[in-house]
Amino acid sequence: HAKMARIIVRDFARFWRSRGYLGEARRWLATSAEQLRREGDQVELSRCLSALANVCGDQGDLDAARAACEEAIPLARAYDPGVNLVNLLSGLGTVLRKLGDPAGALELLTEAVDRARDLGDITYLCPALVNLANFSAKPDPDRARPLYQEALALARAQGDRRYEAAILANMAGLDSAAGDHAAAIAALSDAARTAQELRDEALESKIQGLLGVEHREIGNPEASVPVMQRCIELAERVGDQVSLSEATGDLGLTILALGDPRQAVVHLEQSLALARKIGHSRLEIGCLGGLSEANGQLGHLHRARACAVEALQLARDSQNEIYVVDMLEELADALLQQGDASGAIRAAACAEARRARGGVSLPPNRLARVEGIQVRARAAVGADAFDQMWTESLDHDALDALIDEFADQDPQELAG
Repeated sequence: HAKMARIIVRDFARFWRSRGYLGEARRWLATSAEQLRREGDQVELSRCLSALANVCGDQGDLDAARAACEEAIPLARAYDPGVNLVNLLSGLGTVLRKLGDPAGALELLTEAVDRARDLGDITYLCPALVNLANFSAKPDPDRARPLYQEALALARAQGDRRYEAAILANMAGLDSAAGDHAAAIAALSDAARTAQELRDEALESKIQGLLGVEHREIGNPEASVPVMQRCIELAERVGDQVSLSEATGDLGLTILALGDPRQAVVHLEQSLALARKIGHSRLEIGCLGGLSEANGQLGHLHRARACAVEALQLARDSQNEIYVVDMLEELADALLQQGDASGAIRAAACAEARRARGGVSLPPNRLARVEGIQVRARAAVGADAFDQMWTESLDHDALDALIDEFADQDPQELAG
């Protein structure tokens, strides 16, 4: 009976995760893990914790994902040193990358690939290679490409067209980062067609989302809109709440790029509500960042600042360095619009220092926005004062102080 109960719980968790209801999936898995701890079933506990770590990672709760992996890995090494250990090593490596520990991430992701090779099962070697390639893509694209190519060759050798399409979609990121956006769009379009031929609407939805973002990032939001609308249609059809929330938010950002902040707010608010419903903090952060920018354009300056601060708090709590940098820049822009050039300089300098430490690069449209914030702040306070404040702020990590200061500020002071 206990075994049957575990199977039912696992199936319920898998069902909720497949539909994007991550909070429900997490609740079922946490309940199962507690029961397995009481029973002392180390093998099943390590596997349950592996699934729990995946759900927590999907939610953006990196601390919880890390804790689940760190509890599970010693169990897997002792009692289940096969496929489950490979998945756990890859999972923790991915989490550490997002937490800003590249050395720890590289060690774990490399071990995952080595163990997958030793197992001789290419089904698990492919994702391990892709995870290591994803890690390598930004700092070392020359290392990432052969890893992707090896995974692609294995997928083709198995005749796995679905995984082939997914790998091609990942590889498109290398072309985009290298500035070859035409190649990236071509690769994503090919991958989307393959997903269509396979009638895999869930995969096509994810690829269409990447394609829409690529169009927007290169300054072609007009081409992005129908792609995002297709992504939303597919996500609704398959019941994927995560993809639906993400695509709705991305459509809002695209509409914002087209110069319609009022309509953008509608889509971003819808996306935010769904992200909160399913417990997905990463999507919450992105929506709040977009809402900060849109409300700033509408002249709703307190709302813009409030959204930026809330997003920054969530990013800090999730310890996702990429989002911390993004939301510091959103806060800098919001503060500058409210006339607080000093606060804007501190936020922008904090973002710059963290970006430099983490090796985070910016796409052209984002770089132009960041440079624009600095130009406006310099004009507001004067070149000499700006240089002094900027240099001083680079030397101090003001993240917590900025959140505390502006989260507690009287809304009437910022009504603009």
